[in-house]
Amino acid sequence: MAIQEESRAAGRHQSLSSVVYNEMRALIMQGKWTPSSRLPSEAELCKQFNVSRPVVRQALAALRDDGLVLSRQGSGSFVQPGVVPTASEPQVQFPPLTSVADLESFLNFREGIEGEAAAIAARRHTEPQLQTLREVAAHLGASSSLAEGDYEFHRAVAAASGNPFYLNSLESLRSHIMFGLGITWTFGAGQGDFQQTVQTHHGALVEAIAARDAGAARDAMRRHLQWERAKLMTGQFPEDGL
Repeated sequence: MAIQEESRAAGRHQSLSSVVYNEMRALIMQGKWTPSSRLPSEAELCKQFNVSRPVVRQALAALRDDGLVLSRQGSGSFVQPGVVPTASEPQVQFPPLTSVADLESFLNFREGIEGEAAAIAARRHTEPQLQTLREVAAHLGASSSLAEGDYEFHRAVAAASGNPFYLNSLESLRSHIMFGLGITWTFGAGQGDFQQTVQTHHGALVEAIAARDAGAARDAMRRHLQWERAKLMTGQFPEDGL
């Protein structure tokens, strides 16, 4: 029985280390961790990826085996000087928005991907990421446009998930998202409480993330996007703001 339990524990560690390895590798290959730069300490990596020190060490060992990082005793781990970020690797090519049907499909897609990003952000965010979320939510109108400020909030939620794939997706979809937000904010400009309602939605989402309530964060994001979709599709916002 003890051997079986140890085997299961080893399997869980192996699975988690693979996930962390993939996320660290993505940060290196995307140029987020640049050649010759020092990686965060093991303690910081444990906090960033919400895993134990053995998991982090296994992931670092795999990165060393692949020639992506090197370790210097007493100094930590560093990205290998010769690593070339693969910024030129093919990216996902999202279809253009050419019809109302396209836009509705895209908004449904956002509900799914951003709802899950919010749920993961609730479980894995760091205090600096939470502080950034609060600041972005509080200063919606500080950007060059309200639509831009709205996008930056959604991007900050994706960043708080700690998963580079969610953040990369939001960044890759920026033009699509801004297109929809531009229409939404144009329609909402004549409705006096529109900006306040958006900020209320954002605030509720931030508090759910701060409380580490993944279910509430997911629901808050999905309700917010459904509320905006109602305007784009019908020209009317639900009276209760969802």
